[in-house]
Amino acid sequence: MEVQTLNIYSKSEDPRARILSNFSHSPFILNSQHFESVEGYIQGIAFPENDPRRQQAFASWGSEAKNIGKLSSRDYIWWEDRQVIFGSSEEHQYIELALRAKFDQNSEARECLIATQGVALVHEVPDLIPEKTSLPSHIFCTILTRIREEYTR
Repeated sequence: MEVQTLNIYSKSEDPRARILSNFSHSPFILNSQHFESVEGYIQGIAFPENDPRRQQAFASWGSEAKNIGKLSSRDYIWWEDRQVIFGSSEEHQYIELALRAKFDQNSEARECLIATQGVALVHEVPDLIPEKTSLPSHIFCTILTRIREEYTR
């Protein structure tokens, strides 16, 4: 029996995959800060707290957020008055907090995630350069799967 998969990708033909993508416009609040998308969060925390590009990223989604993040050094992220190594497991924990906030606060996104029960989630993006991303595909999908399992218990 072949396992059904869903590629979480902003350009997917499946609307669930587009909504589950970090690029989707899924506003949420985390630690009293407003974000327009998880991508905006990920890209914004790559700038020091006093850098205006940080807030610019927080207020964006999709390719706009990604493009802002390309201007960061990709050495560290800054969150909760901490400087953390870019791509570290600690950063992944912070990203998981943002993903949880997205799903907790957006019923459409949460319902799309729950609707993938029994489906293996993958993240295969044609132009993804693994060494330039802070969140490897397998970790992203592991986080999504863990959150989904918690909702479906």
